[in-house]
Amino acid sequence: MKDLHLSHIVVWVTLPGLPYMYYNKDLFRAIAGAIGQAVKIDYNTIVGRRRKFVTLAVVVDLRKPLISCIGIDNFLQRVEYDGLLFICYECGC
Repeated sequence: MKDLHLSHIVVWVTLPGLPYMYYNKDLFRAIAGAIGQAVKIDYNTIVGRRRKFVTLAVVVDLRKPLISCIGIDNFLQRVEYDGLLFICYECGC
């Protein structure tokens, strides 16, 4: 019997320190889409309840390198994956 390995998983992604001027639904959807397939976006961040970070639930393909940062205008945003304990940010896996 073949070993079965997960290829896709839903993870919560945190965008720590995202400047408040970038807090809008369209940008959140675009960021989630660049990382994987958006499942849920924590819209509480939009109304200012959590100004220090944004959280997104995203389906990621574990066979592809994970994105460690994303460019927004001239700002480089760090991407953190909650619950994935072993991530190599050199190869992205």
